Amino acid sequence: PDDNSGVLKYVRLWNGGSAIAPDNEINGITLAGVGRGTTVEFCEVGLNLDDGFEMFGGTVDLKYCSAVSVGDDAFDTDAGYQGRGQFLLVVRADDSDKAHEMDSKTNGDLDSQPRSHPHFANVTVISSVAHGEDALRLREGTGGDFRNYIIHGANDGVRNDDNGSELVTQDLTAASSATYPDYLYISGSMIMNGLADVPWDDFDESTDGAWTGTYVSESAGLAMTVDANGLPATLDITPSASGPAFEDVDAVIEDDFFVPAYYKGAFGSRNWLKGWSYLDEAGILFEQDDPVVALGGDVNEDLFLTALGEYYLDQQLFVKEGKTLTIEAGTTIYGRYDANYSADNPAPCIVVERGGKIIANGTSEAPITFRSELDADDPNYGNGRGLWGGLIINGYAPIANDGGTANVEGLTGVPYGGTDPDDNSGVLRYVRVWNGGSSIAPDNEINGITLAGVGRGTTVEYCEVGLNLDDGFEMFGGTVDLKYCSVIAVGDDAFDTDAG
Repeated sequence: PDDNSGVLKYVRLWNGGSAIAPDNEINGITLAGVGRGTTVEFCEVGLNLDDGFEMFGGTVDLKYCSAVSVGDDAFDTDAGYQGRGQFLLVVRADDSDKAHEMDSKTNGDLDSQPRSHPHFANVTVISSVAHGEDALRLREGTGGDFRNYIIHGANDGVRNDDNGSELVTQDLTAASSATYPDYLYISGSMIMNGLADVPWDDFDESTDGAWTGTYVSESAGLAMTVDANGLPATLDITPSASGPAFEDVDAVIEDDFFVPAYYKGAFGSRNWLKGWSYLDEAGILFEQDDPVVALGGDVNEDLFLTALGEYYLDQQLFVKEGKTLTIEAGTTIYGRYDANYSADNPAPCIVVERGGKIIANGTSEAPITFRSELDADDPNYGNGRGLWGGLIINGYAPIANDGGTANVEGLTGVPYGGTDPDDNSGVLRYVRVWNGGSSIAPDNEINGITLAGVGRGTTVEYCEVGLNLDDGFEMFGGTVDLKYCSVIAVGDDAFDTDAG
């Protein structure tokens, strides 16, 4: 299973598929009994007459691979294939066949071993219309594990029939308890829109029952048009920041292959096709303008903000206990400006409550920026200070106040402090907070970054507060560490510590 046939990386195969015998066309990339010691990454099959990628058995893994306008199936597996795939794209021409055709049966045995068990996550399947072929055809006893899919345009979304004894389920607990590879798990949170028929077809056909699994019918913001030959003419495969691609994302198994992804489908805000894909070279790729997203209120479900979005902090935003606000590198969030902030019209700020987390993991090339919506040439900009609120993070680390807890100034019912010096409120890395410091109450301006009872499990590195009306960083108790942090031209203290 660890056999190594070499490396395919940034490899493009176009215009293939001629027959080597009557009715026996060649796939774009055939991987026959190929082992997981082989590397297949950033590979594309375009305009192939037969399948894009076909795996006959083996264990080879695929990552960042695309199949564009092939004449048959995009990713075809059979004969006991047990590899993994992540970040896969299928762009179907009008005459393309299925995105996946996945079989297992050999010599007529639906339970032949090794049973096929492809484990694929973060896959985008896109067609221009309600395509005449199914998106995923899973049959002939195949097992597998399929998560974080976006299917845009298909006949049926997922079709399953001709089963052996494998467990077919949308219950992850049941799948986890089953014996590998004798189960087929399909996530119920797939996004499927533009279907001509049904999301699930033929499931439990032996009892003539219908599978009632859930799915998300809302569009993820993808778009495609075709030319007179039914081939892609324009294509947007990056999902809308305000759409369902960033909601209820399936966790992936974190091992030596799969990496965490905070979105469904093959793309977040980074289009990994740019610079090398046929789609880019032919001028087919484009990106729609994303709408402005207003932020505020309670975050009661994990929230992911992609760098594609334009975010407007319209009011105070509260990340509740047990929930995580994740902000992609390169994101900018603009704070609403109002000259007359008051108790009834509080300055907008982001508040992470105890037990909540903020994951703002920027880079030096793509920092995360919080700033006023006003530009320096606006007549209300003044010295740039006090134009919105700031960041307030609360944790369960010890503080010196009586009772071991206190309430954040100016906010009602938002306590901080506890007994855990290793408490983790998340990550602030390459984060810039500019123009803040407006009052949340009379004579109570917001610090640029407030760390209240925050523990040393939290990361604060390469952070800057600039042009804040009040303090730069203020630590109320807690044990949080700071490294590579700067304070520039604030109106009060730079680094302020108190309460133990």
